[in-house]
Amino acid sequence: MHGKRILKQVLGMDVWNYKQVTIPREFHGSESEGWCVASNVLTRDSIVYSIGIGDDISFDLSLIDRYGVSVFAYDPTPESIEWIARQQLPDMFHFYGKGLAHYDGVAHFYRHKKETNICHSMEQRKETVEHSIEVPVARLETLCRQNNHTHINLLKMDIEVTEYEVLEDIFRSSIEIDQILVEFHHRFKTISPRKTKDTIAYLNKLGYKIFFVSLKGREYSFIHERLLTNS
Repeated sequence: MHGKRILKQVLGMDVWNYKQVTIPREFHGSESEGWCVASNVLTRDSIVYSIGIGDDISFDLSLIDRYGVSVFAYDPTPESIEWIARQQLPDMFHFYGKGLAHYDGVAHFYRHKKETNICHSMEQRKETVEHSIEVPVARLETLCRQNNHTHINLLKMDIEVTEYEVLEDIFRSSIEIDQILVEFHHRFKTISPRKTKDTIAYLNKLGYKIFFVSLKGREYSFIHERLLTNS
């Protein structure tokens, strides 16, 4: 794994980052869909936004079970909406069939690889273009306003390439966010690793420090430096 990633980095095809701060942390969720969070800053009053859930909410349920947080989950894909409707969910889990974007309106979502794949993205794909769907999307600031939130304790995003534009939009908003967990998609041919490097550099500039990077180098966990000062 590391050998292949080092080669890709040398060839300019990958991004290699190390954690920038060491803090208490915990892994929540399934092996394939879990995330690493800062463990000493969440309480039952914490607000979590979980964007892109598919058919695995093990991360969200684990946080609710451990801390009693309120989770606001979003996913506009029909398969996810149908799957959620069949689940027995705790009162702290709030689901909305809407996607996250850098604008308010509608977006074309394209399936990944197989027609039956639950995973979609706004990246146009030749092999699935005829199966694209239109879904409602909104800016994070809009979603927060609808929920009367001005502060998010944890934002998790697995939104298949859209994270770059969304983060740029978040940077321009007035929303205060403590932790940002995000999967970067520079492994896609249409996304340059430079885009991920620049986005991480700007997160750093805004005070967000890396405290975890997955072995594949795709999932990152950031915490704002103001929490480090207060801890």
